[in-house]
Amino acid sequence: MIFLSKNSSGFAMRLFAFFLVVGGVGMAASAGKAAEAVFSGDGRRIFLLDREQGPGQLYAINLANREKLPFGISDLNGQPILAVDRSNDTTLVCLTPTGLYAYDLEAEETALVCGVPAGGEFQDLAVDPVTGMVALTIFFTAEADDSWQLWVLPPGGREAFATRVRRVSGIRGMAFTEQGEFYFGCDGDLWSGQIYEVGESESPGGVLGAYRCAPLATRETDNATSSQVGVSSIVAVDPWLYVHVSRMGGSGWGNVVRLAMPAGEVTPEGNPAYPFTVFEHAAAYQKALASLVDLGENGSFAYLAVSPDGRTVYFQAAPAGGEIQDWLVIDHGAPQALTLAAP
Repeated sequence: MIFLSKNSSGFAMRLFAFFLVVGGVGMAASAGKAAEAVFSGDGRRIFLLDREQGPGQLYAINLANREKLPFGISDLNGQPILAVDRSNDTTLVCLTPTGLYAYDLEAEETALVCGVPAGGEFQDLAVDPVTGMVALTIFFTAEADDSWQLWVLPPGGREAFATRVRRVSGIRGMAFTEQGEFYFGCDGDLWSGQIYEVGESESPGGVLGAYRCAPLATRETDNATSSQVGVSSIVAVDPWLYVHVSRMGGSGWGNVVRLAMPAGEVTPEGNPAYPFTVFEHAAAYQKALASLVDLGENGSFAYLAVSPDGRTVYFQAAPAGGEIQDWLVIDHGAPQALTLAAP
């Protein structure tokens, strides 16, 4: 069910109407986003979850004066923010362990959109800019097996539903493109696909159809400190994917990389044409890896975000031998240092 906080006044009713609109009417066309950071709808601010400063602490970077300051959001039931996204030009979508909230940047009001299913804890979210569908990952603590699940809040719906997922052990770094393609990390590798049949009577939560498009994980077994890294966050803006690969299963170092999107071929029926044979998959892997570019080293968080017009990508990384700093990539060019003023 969709729930609205009592103190949300007119914003609650506008939010209710927004989530009942099928097809994303009223939504700005935007590039895919990551849950650690997101641009505002006007492209003038970057909101990021600086987890190193404390659980759920949201900050805002003002690109005009280059200031980075704490940004408070009220009425979150005392819960930390786990992920942040944008649903339209003026609304941030925030995820806590127990609720999905919307915050109106103009009215400075918060409304509870959806509570977590019984026995679960929210972990991550991504908003499809085409339809307004919200993808949610949930961890069910009481279940012995298959405790991770993918759920969606369908466009035009009032309740989140479990998505049918086969042969996928988990999802990290969800991102939608402005065309609605779905990218995520699984077992450290990069996957591409779609969530389809959402809202149909037999599949209200839809079905995940995807394939591994780039083998980015490093895997090993040894009686030593793990050095395995894999996909942790993604932003997608045609024709590139910006990906943070970092240590899996703990804090540690990694890299921000850029690589080409898959070709996006379709069948005569208009559905995605996934590679089928081992040779088709190998050709896709070779093309993806040949396009790989290193943009900088990083630790646990990259704070990847892309502007609404798709022209500017923000992230944090360190040059060789240097310290972590802020960067902007404009029109897919070379990274430019973003020097922030002291508050």
